[in-house]
Amino acid sequence: MQEIKKERTISPAAKIILSVLILSCAVYLINQQHKTRIVQEKLRNEINEVSDDIREFQKSNKEIKNELDLISEIEEIGRTAATTDVLFTNYYTGDGSSGTTTASGLSTNDFTVNDLGMYLYDHKVVLATAHTSLGNVRAGFRTHQLYDTVVFELNNVIYTGIVLDKCGTCTWGNSFEDKQRYDIFTTHSVIGKQPGMVIERND
Repeated sequence: MQEIKKERTISPAAKIILSVLILSCAVYLINQQHKTRIVQEKLRNEINEVSDDIREFQKSNKEIKNELDLISEIEEIGRTAATTDVLFTNYYTGDGSSGTTTASGLSTNDFTVNDLGMYLYDHKVVLATAHTSLGNVRAGFRTHQLYDTVVFELNNVIYTGIVLDKCGTCTWGNSFEDKQRYDIFTTHSVIGKQPGMVIERND
C-alpha cells in the first residue's frame, strides 16, 4: 500500500504570529541602532567639549605665563628704572598715510587685537618709534631698533610693546612739542594724543 505524503502548511494565524515576531525583531534592532547612534553622538559631543576645555586651559596657562613674565620684567626694571615722559599717538590703516604692513615685514594678518583696539604681536603692543635710518634725530630723543621691546605706562596701565615700525615724527619731533612721540598701531583712532611714560632700565 502506497504511503500518502501530506504537505505541511502554516496556518494563517501562525503566519500572522511569525510576521509579528519578525517585525518586532526588526523594530527592536532599528531602535537599538538608533540608541547606539544617539550614544555615539553624545560621546562625540562630550569629547569635543573636553577638547575645547583642554585648549582653553592651555590658552589660559599661556596667558598667565605671559602675565607672570611681564610682572617679573617690570619688577626687574623697577629695581633700577628710569622713566621718560612721552606722548603716545596712534596710527591705523585708513589714516591717510598708513598701510597694513609694518617696516618689519609683518602685517595686520600676523597680529591680534586687544580690547582697546591695539594691535598685538606675541602679546606685545605693536609700536612705531624713532629710528636712525630716518635721519636727523632730535637731540635727547631715544631711537630703537626693530624688535626692541619697550615697557611703557599709558592711562595708569603698564604694557610691554614691541617695535615693528618706524615713525618720522617720533624721530624728528614737532616744533610745538617738547616730548617725544611713540606711535601705537591700532585698528582705528582710539588714542589720539595722550601723555604717558616709557620705563627703562638704568644700568
